[in-house]
Amino acid sequence: MAALAQTVTALLAPALPILVKVGDGALEKIGSDISDKAKTLWVKLRPTLAYSGQCDRNQQQKPQH
Repeated sequence: MAALAQTVTALLAPALPILVKVGDGALEKIGSDISDKAKTLWVKLRPTLAYSGQCDRNQQQKPQH
């Protein structure tokens, strides 16, 4: 197992800077996709949440008998 780890390390070490750049690009793309999905979700949920919050405030303002 140690020999395999040494071999893989020796093979990947020269390519490490390239792999890091590719990884960073992939993370940026993934982050962008997640951000877009979160924005879409917020656009859909915001009116419902705003209405719910208004209902809660209206309920609190009703006079108690």
